[in-house]
Amino acid sequence: MKNVRTLSLLLALVINLLPMARLGLTTSHLCLRPAYAVVFQWTGIAAALLGSYDAVSGASTFITSPSQASGKVGEPFSYRITSAPDQGNVFKADPLPSGLTLGTTKKTRSFITGTPTEPGTFTLTIVASDDNRASRTISKTLTITIEAAILPLELLNTPLDQSIEAGQDLFLSVLAIGSEPITYQWYHNDTPINDQTTGVLKLRNAEVSQSGEYRVTIENPVNTITSTPVTVTISEPAPQIPPRISGISSVSDGVQLTLLGTPGAPTTVEFCESLSRQNWQRLNTLTLSDEGTAAMTDQDSGLTQRFYRVRME
Repeated sequence: MKNVRTLSLLLALVINLLPMARLGLTTSHLCLRPAYAVVFQWTGIAAALLGSYDAVSGASTFITSPSQASGKVGEPFSYRITSAPDQGNVFKADPLPSGLTLGTTKKTRSFITGTPTEPGTFTLTIVASDDNRASRTISKTLTITIEAAILPLELLNTPLDQSIEAGQDLFLSVLAIGSEPITYQWYHNDTPINDQTTGVLKLRNAEVSQSGEYRVTIENPVNTITSTPVTVTISEPAPQIPPRISGISSVSDGVQLTLLGTPGAPTTVEFCESLSRQNWQRLNTLTLSDEGTAAMTDQDSGLTQRFYRVRME
């Protein structure tokens, strides 16, 4: 920096001595007043040059790099601290967002670089100085905005084929991950379903006419994906057959009861010792077969009489 100061003074001296040389070649009309004027002019220019050079003191040098910068999580980031008319040789930046660092070598010491790991808005102070001298240090506030990474959609699970009876509720769901916003649209046989725009399809009191293929289209700012179609079968419910005891017989280990009713329906057998008291007690609960039948043996029937009845659960 001393060499620059010396060059500035020499330049000012050369520029301002030229008028004085011209004055020395003139006739006796030369007087001291113009010479004083030239010296004053030279002194003023030299002082101006010295003042512009002493810019790192903060008088006229500023950090010229932008006061705002932006980046994205997972993408390379770079920002250079610059000042003018003079450049410092020591730089600082604090506090830096996660994933960013200030260079440490002569070539990189003015650069903030790295790969951000967290989104957000970060305010830090950047500093440029000449050998860390307080009188030759300038600073500025820098705001760095890091956007969240934009991730493509990925479908983690899809629904399976279903068979239900009319009047039951139908639920189909998918799970997708990716950058927001995420939108959904469910389709029935390639026709969009009104008001079904979430990750879960809900059809209350499903009807037979709603049988068919179902799929969902999912979209975000990066891409669009469609789930694999699933088949939903909605059938009329089987007619309800009131349960009854279709047969009763004595066997070696008790009394065997044969039941008849709605296929697959849970049916409870109850008994009492006297119809006058009607003190019914549960004996067993069975699930009727696909043919609507079941059989059981009452092994504790060694009394004079016992009455039985059945009811559907």
